[in-house]
Amino acid sequence: ALPRMRGLQRLVLSDNAIGKSGAAALAGAFESGACSEKLGYLELDRNQLGDPGATAFAKALPRMRGLQRLVLSDNAIGKSGAAALAGAFESGACSEKLGYLELDRNQLGDPGATAFAKALPRMRG
Repeated sequence: ALPRMRGLQRLVLSDNAIGKSGAAALAGAFESGACSEKLGYLELDRNQLGDPGATAFAKALPRMRGLQRLVLSDNAIGKSGAAALAGAFESGACSEKLGYLELDRNQLGDPGATAFAKALPRMRG
């Protein structure tokens, strides 16, 4: 259904027990261009994305050019998921419009914080 929803501006799927396979399906839809221009708000907090889900979304982020707000809090994202997300941002994904990124209540640790510290200069939102 997402590819047909070209005008979708906000998608909130918080607290829905979405795991790595659901995250991969959603990220795949975004990566193929679904909602990529208009979607400004994506909220997926309080799910179970983990590192595989975060990595899947990191691959989709370059296509999500309209994204202004991304909420991935409380998703058991660890250092490899954080590194993938930070790498996408460091490469310029969403750098023009993203103004709000929420990743609290994860397990990013020092490696994740270091990865985001490298990406911050590219995140101009």
